Amino acid sequence: MRLLVIAVLITASLVVCEENEVVGSSSEYFAAPESCSARESIAKNLVHQAERYAPVRLSVERESTVWTVRFEADDHDDERHQLAVILQALEVDSNRVVGSWMPSIDNDNDYVLVDCSKPKDTLISKDLDNELSKRRFKWSFDKSEKSFAEFYFIATIVGADGSYWTDVRSDPIQVVVTDSKDVVVQPALVAAQSGQQTDAEVKSRARRNIYRHFQDSTSQCGSRKSCYVSLNTCDVNPDTCNFVLSWEFDGELVNFELTGLSYAWISVAFSQDQYWGDDNLVICSRNADTNRLSIEHYYKRSEDAAQLIRLEPDDHLVNKYITFNQADGFIYCRFSRRRTVENNRYVTDLAQPHFIYIERGAPGEVVGEKINRAFQPSDARIEFANTIHAPLSHRSWLVKVHAILGIIAWIFLASLGILLARYYKPMWPNHVLYHYRVWFSFHRSIMIFVTLLTLLSFLFALIELDWTWSYSGHALLHAVLGLIVIICACINPLLGLFRPSPNTPMRCLFFWVHWLVGTIAFCLAVPAIFIGMDLPKSDVPNWCSWLLFVWVIVHIVVEIVLEIHYCCTFSQLQGNLHEKNLDYDRINKIPIKNANPPGYRWKPTLLFFYAIFTALVVSALVIAILLLDA
Repeated sequence: MRLLVIAVLITASLVVCEENEVVGSSSEYFAAPESCSARESIAKNLVHQAERYAPVRLSVERESTVWTVRFEADDHDDERHQLAVILQALEVDSNRVVGSWMPSIDNDNDYVLVDCSKPKDTLISKDLDNELSKRRFKWSFDKSEKSFAEFYFIATIVGADGSYWTDVRSDPIQVVVTDSKDVVVQPALVAAQSGQQTDAEVKSRARRNIYRHFQDSTSQCGSRKSCYVSLNTCDVNPDTCNFVLSWEFDGELVNFELTGLSYAWISVAFSQDQYWGDDNLVICSRNADTNRLSIEHYYKRSEDAAQLIRLEPDDHLVNKYITFNQADGFIYCRFSRRRTVENNRYVTDLAQPHFIYIERGAPGEVVGEKINRAFQPSDARIEFANTIHAPLSHRSWLVKVHAILGIIAWIFLASLGILLARYYKPMWPNHVLYHYRVWFSFHRSIMIFVTLLTLLSFLFALIELDWTWSYSGHALLHAVLGLIVIICACINPLLGLFRPSPNTPMRCLFFWVHWLVGTIAFCLAVPAIFIGMDLPKSDVPNWCSWLLFVWVIVHIVVEIVLEIHYCCTFSQLQGNLHEKNLDYDRINKIPIKNANPPGYRWKPTLLFFYAIFTALVVSALVIAILLLDA
């Protein structure tokens, strides 16, 4: 049997090499094994049992430009033996074979080196005597040939019982050429304890480098496997992903893969109803203190609001594997479980449809507490063992309404109300609306609506959070800023209601307090909206933040222009600027006609175009929020 394995592996490699001129480079065998005759040859001659996950993983160590590749047994390996392997190094972008393997130092008969696209670029082991984990394979590349930025090692492994595993990969490895022309090689996926970047640097990159991590997770959604994604655009544009859960049923096991942006943990809950209780929870986590990675299975009692029961010693999960990427801030894990576990009330029966809920956490966040507070499962039950589904994660309509009301209130209405009160008091001097000047009539009405919409938005947020308070990270900052804005938004109308008479000494104090409270509210409302857009519950596309940033720049420019004009022309203003027109001819008993103020032509035009631009920005943001779950 062993001789047959080795013979077929060598034959398969030669087939790949010989097919280079016809079907492309030899790396195609590994990049798309289902289309390669070498894979078919192996399957025909060897496979008695094909399994999804290999019982070993690739481990790589570096000394200068020489890499030592070895195989580590999975924590849950059942001691199945391996007979032979094929090893190559592939460039990440093109999947072309790079580098070359070095002859064995201990025993030249351990393996053979095959020339595919270049000399000695493919290694094929001989009889390993069931001790694959003890073997060391060395690989290197010449500086003169270096034309690739990132590569990884890939293996096909054949077991003693005829089982085979393809596409067993190492973590990607980056290659950097310094100014001194020395080649420096570093892992692209680093262990948590080896990261040298600050948390701020790491978090600033998290959304920029996620494409390659989510692309593979979403490439087969709806075709070969089922998926549950964070946004409806996630499978089309992986840059918009926050998490992806995929699964497939092989007739015996349901095989899950979970990828999510997090520095601490990501979890998936399986619920038979839309209430958090009597349900299962799988947590893929990284301990920030010890950097230990783990996959654990829990059961949540309905009668206990916080306690999670860990399933042990048998957690009924197999084929467990987890990695953590410090640079890009994401966790990837995979695990399998039987569809039905007999005589165990703590393990839910996946033969029945279930609701799904995905949650991610930051370091320091308690899993149970966060899920208790934010539990919002999928809209519909999911079949795990029959058909393919690609549902979207659910985002509460309460969150949508909260966001929309806040944006309308502070980006559209408040900005116009503040500009009118600050820079447009001299405008329309001879016109009144309901016995008040034009600026005051609009300012008062607009700001009353701002207060009402803010309070209504706050109410929807409280209902969404089940009348609790956010205690973690950006959610806490968003809540604190929002609360200050709400308090200021309520104080200012009361100040306006009890404002002193224009001719009293207290009028000046009222003016400055009213201005200060309004300015604080507006200057905190905009950052609160920015932070809210980045919260997991919001999940709005990145371009929304950039669009709002452009609006902020335009608003600042408009304010600067109006402020300069106001300061330069203040001495030319005539009459009073109070809410009522007090310029009155007591002899003729008629209002005094005032001349048009400076800027009476272009300032209303500027306000009109500013209002149109702001309305377009707000409309785009509202549409984006409404269509996220479409």
